[in-house]
Amino acid sequence: MGVAVIYEITKIKPEELRALFKNLFDESKDFNRENKLFDKGTLNIYKSLKKPHSHHQDERSIATYLTYHNPLKYTFYKSSFYKKYCTLLGIEIAKKNERYVHYLELINQLVENYIKPDSNLISTVKNLIPDYYDGSNHNLLAQDILYQMMDKNGETNYWIFQCNPDSFDYENALKNNLIDTWTVSAHKDKIKVGDKVIIWVTGKNTGCYALAQVTSEPEIKSNTKDSALWKTEDKNPLKVGIEITHNLVSNPILLNDIKEIAEFEKLKAGNQGTNFTATQEEYGKPLDMTGSKPE
Repeated sequence: MGVAVIYEITKIKPEELRALFKNLFDESKDFNRENKLFDKGTLNIYKSLKKPHSHHQDERSIATYLTYHNPLKYTFYKSSFYKKYCTLLGIEIAKKNERYVHYLELINQLVENYIKPDSNLISTVKNLIPDYYDGSNHNLLAQDILYQMMDKNGETNYWIFQCNPDSFDYENALKNNLIDTWTVSAHKDKIKVGDKVIIWVTGKNTGCYALAQVTSEPEIKSNTKDSALWKTEDKNPLKVGIEITHNLVSNPILLNDIKEIAEFEKLKAGNQGTNFTATQEEYGKPLDMTGSKPE
């Protein structure tokens, strides 16, 4: 979404945006100040275009621009990495718009104290991906360590991914194994690889039609395997990768049959929207009803 906003601003206000990027990339200026000015400046431009939505130029977007500009000094940023790392180290989380600077400090410490002295690690990674890592720039390696050790091994989240049969031909999609992505309209910063999903269909026969697992983080995808099955325009290109683990389309668990069961008393499905939080119990009950072992 951040990239889409930047493209739109570029078309209409190219020089104003160019000035913001020049200041952001100017190493002689105060880093924190320019981060905040870029955020505020792009927001003001976007508002001047009469856009009611968020401009999506947060620290994650800014970190991406800086990394492409100078990967020897900067690296990509994700709030969940930063927060979990602070918790692991027992230190306070910085204020909003100051977290990326703090994150870079922590990454530098990780590189200097643990990666650079570990010649075996450097040699192993260099031999594994010689086309992408020459053993000199450790920023991405540090980021990958945090991803592997904290994000993937974090607590599992549970979700309801919902669709409307008037908008999407879920039946053909499930019968022909065409679903490997799902639209993300909410919780994009919390949905992560390994999370468990209840696939819920609204309408006359509302209920659970599949169980799934998240296989990739949300990203922009303009074309997917099931694109042709949309009955209305698919206006949201932000998708998350999923794998259907239990396909129940031939024998769905309908709401009328389970609404009196205690585990489903507070189920959020059926409300307007695409992505809702769920509980382990809400996911576990359909799993148990399929005859599979709880995960």
